[in-house]
Amino acid sequence: PRAGSARPESRRGRAASTAGPTQHGSMRATTLRGVAARLAAAAALVALCALQSSRAKQPPTAGQLAAWRDDLKFSIEYLSDLPAELQVTSAPAGSIEAPGKFPSVCTCRPPLLGSLTSCGPSHLTVVVSDPGGLGESPGALTQLTQRVRWHLGPAWNYRAANFSRHYMSSVDHRSPDEVIGTWGGDFGELVLALAVAEERLGRDMRDLDVNRFVVAFVRQSPAEHFFFGTDAEALAFVAAACGREELDPTAVPGPLQERALDAMLHQSGAGMGDSHLRWLVSAPDDYGLRRGLLEAAVRSFHQLLWRPPFPWWRSRIRYFVHHRRQRALPPFAVLEVMASPDCTRERRTLPVPQLAGNPAGAVLVFHPQAIEAKRRAAAGMVRQLDQGPFDAAAKAVLSKGADWDDASRSKLAAMFPGLPLVQVVAY
Repeated sequence: PRAGSARPESRRGRAASTAGPTQHGSMRATTLRGVAARLAAAAALVALCALQSSRAKQPPTAGQLAAWRDDLKFSIEYLSDLPAELQVTSAPAGSIEAPGKFPSVCTCRPPLLGSLTSCGPSHLTVVVSDPGGLGESPGALTQLTQRVRWHLGPAWNYRAANFSRHYMSSVDHRSPDEVIGTWGGDFGELVLALAVAEERLGRDMRDLDVNRFVVAFVRQSPAEHFFFGTDAEALAFVAAACGREELDPTAVPGPLQERALDAMLHQSGAGMGDSHLRWLVSAPDDYGLRRGLLEAAVRSFHQLLWRPPFPWWRSRIRYFVHHRRQRALPPFAVLEVMASPDCTRERRTLPVPQLAGNPAGAVLVFHPQAIEAKRRAAAGMVRQLDQGPFDAAAKAVLSKGADWDDASRSKLAAMFPGLPLVQVVAY
């Protein structure tokens, strides 16, 4: 009722009381009729609740599930800025894996229609695989796991990304983005595939062969983008070699392109901002890599970027430039992020940030399951060259990849001694 108005029963009651003592019987009859009406309404309400409860126990129909998903899309689009907390107590089968509490404002990029899957991580387990320089002190290990949890935050703040369609970022503690990490990013995996292909061919690949392989590798990848990483310090080195104070690495003028490429491939590694690529340039023998093959890969990639073979080529390349190494927070741990069996079956994993905006600091992030899947896909590219069996190509890529991982880990240990290794499992 509106403010100042009264219910009908109240008006009848006041009329009876002002009519005098001769109306008492009529007033009692009216009161009894009101009580009976209320009891009947309460009984109907109880019956309706029981009916709704019995219906709720039945599996949802296709129409109910579609309506629920429409409500989810509406909430994502129009209710994402409410200062509140969402409490999900139950949900239709196949929509949300586990009920729980969810913040209404987050950076999780909720999935829209068509992307609801059984992979919906709600918990994170943190296990110290190698304490590193911390030793076996229980107090130190407890503080480390707590620090990792502060860095990651709750599991529901993350989205499970399809690692087949997501680009692979470099292992770099200066990146605040949610990443799926591997040594050298996508370009590091491309060089690895080239090295295996050359070994299986039994001869040095020509520059034209390398160029074709780079084009095919990027073009046939199901990922929406391709990652190449450097930093401001390396870019300044390249710009100085070209006689410029500033230089856009994605659009180097024609007369400066050869000088820029020579600077990127300088044997000191100063022209490479990614640590793994810098180690490849400065010490290719440590990886069993022919330097000429690496140079051909770097030149082909950048020449294709500057003179794209297809209209969509440049928009597909993600060329990241991190800030200078001297200004970076040192990492406090190496994280291996694993996904649950449900997520692995759907080729999904949890991208996590390497640099967090809180006192927890920075970490280095690897995704072993995604790395293995990417390398198996690269084996298909290698097989197209030598026409051998896929299993042999996959075994060669995985074996050489493991060797390269070990070489980079040893160099990382020299750069950041005593880093603990922590395994994070999302389920």
